[in-house]
Amino acid sequence: TMLGPEVVPTPWNFNISRGLVWDLQPVTNLGVVISADLGHGFGLALGVIDNPLGLEDPDNNLAKSFTGQVSWSNDKFGAAVSGNWGEQGDSGGNAGAIVDLVLSADPTDSLSLWFNFDWVYESQPSGVRAQAGGQTNDNTFGFALAGRYAITDQTGIAVRGEYMFNEDA
Repeated sequence: TMLGPEVVPTPWNFNISRGLVWDLQPVTNLGVVISADLGHGFGLALGVIDNPLGLEDPDNNLAKSFTGQVSWSNDKFGAAVSGNWGEQGDSGGNAGAIVDLVLSADPTDSLSLWFNFDWVYESQPSGVRAQAGGQTNDNTFGFALAGRYAITDQTGIAVRGEYMFNEDA
């Protein structure tokens, strides 16, 4: 996946544990992605994947989902907007999407910071509303801010703060 600043191998993360916003993001996707370096620090990636939210086994339906990312970075700063969108599950009519924003900064050789925002959207038929063609919508929002100050090349102090909330419609 192209989502989020934290990765599966924990030594590459600021903290030894992963955060709450990490749990909103699919860890892996099965599919094909094409990427291009557009020059001047800009990048673009587009692809087709199995499931937008990675909540069920891979390739559990005949529909496919889309993924993409627009990014920019230089020596001290970076920004990336990524997302997945498509149908999930095998019952049909269940849509899922995630929009992910990551901002990163390395203002000094010792200090690194990142901010991560995620919006996860799920729409699915539900109860009486489904019988009448209605949908239930679930929106989850997550914010995370983390920093690491390097004392030496091998030792540092890291901190992370997060906030999440859910809005049912």
